[in-house]
Amino acid sequence: MREPHVPDVAAAPEPCTALGVLDAVHEVMGELEAVGTALGAGEARAAERLEAATEKLHAVEEQVASADAARRDERLGTGRLLAALPVPVLTTDTDGTILDANAAAAGLLGVDLPSLPRTSWFAFLETRSCRRGRSLLGGAARTGRPAEGVLDVRPRGGPASPCRVLLAPIPAADAVRWVVEAPRAAGDDPASQASLVELCGLGAGDADLDNLLRRVSELACDGLSGVAGASVLLGDPLAPDVLVSSSSFAQHGDGAQHRAGSGPIVDAHARTSAVGTADLFGDDRWPRLRGPVGRRPGRGCLALPLVLGGETIGVLALYECGSHLDAALATRARPYAAAAQTLVRDSRLLAELADARRQLESALVSRAVIDQAKGIVMLTRACTADEAFALLVRMSNSGNRRLRDIAADVVDRASRGELALQRP
Repeated sequence: MREPHVPDVAAAPEPCTALGVLDAVHEVMGELEAVGTALGAGEARAAERLEAATEKLHAVEEQVASADAARRDERLGTGRLLAALPVPVLTTDTDGTILDANAAAAGLLGVDLPSLPRTSWFAFLETRSCRRGRSLLGGAARTGRPAEGVLDVRPRGGPASPCRVLLAPIPAADAVRWVVEAPRAAGDDPASQASLVELCGLGAGDADLDNLLRRVSELACDGLSGVAGASVLLGDPLAPDVLVSSSSFAQHGDGAQHRAGSGPIVDAHARTSAVGTADLFGDDRWPRLRGPVGRRPGRGCLALPLVLGGETIGVLALYECGSHLDAALATRARPYAAAAQTLVRDSRLLAELADARRQLESALVSRAVIDQAKGIVMLTRACTADEAFALLVRMSNSGNRRLRDIAADVVDRASRGELALQRP
């Protein structure tokens, strides 16, 4: 069977993240580990190194806090997913100031993309539409529910045209995303526009990753003509770490390819390019799939790799594409693949930040306990801070125990009144 021509689908631009913060966290944690080794060896300048590491810890703690704040801004762009959408999309605050937009929106409004942020969206509406637009915006922001309407949009230097708009609130960011159905797209399926609105509103942290990816597969079915089922697989398709599907129809296609050990999803993962067929169970490229079991003419399949950092992390599989299996389908499916990639990346980032925060909190608590123990030793021994720290180090070496454990014991004994203070 002749292989349908399916163009490679370029990976969507990856989102700006706080991975630099994680690198800094790992660097500081490595420094603390080195300090601990130095303490165990009784290094003379251990105190100075511990102080330096503590200063770094506080600096990274501030970076982690900034990264948490950046998550709010990150959601506004949904990991740069907007750039992959073929329809005009822009994000505004609750006053209508544009925060982010894609190239399609800039083209519709007749302006350069970099000049759109901080511009009022209502400056591009006819006067009589401004009131309607503000009403839609206020209602969506207040209720947190999607809204839609028709507004007269006036591009810069051009005539006004009625455009259908769909609004998706982003409560966590105090913002609203607008999808604009331009006149030239008036013949498009409204279900496709609605699915893109909800797709743009998905964000890591709103639900567990499996449910988010399952919703991506369901939206792909809603928004792509000819697609009757969809799945998202993470990891090796033959032994996936995550496998979610929109329906039993898609599960059947996934299961058949898994049992055969071959098929579009396997090849797309290995080749890092889109792979499609108009007849999944009759294609000569995968003889193990041929046969009467599950065979039904016209059952097509299009598999698109999910790529992060140059590495294929999974596959988006679309089933029963029929006559719609062509270059246009691969292009229209890009936003759904981009959404899956972005959600995986952001979910991983959130988990890494949470882990880094736990490590930082543990390290800072340990440092505080050491300082408290030093103070207690100074009072009980009537000695200097350096002498108190040296004593704690000797206790750590002689007992072959971590310094923070020794410090915790000292603090605990003092709280029980087992240590007597030296009188001046």
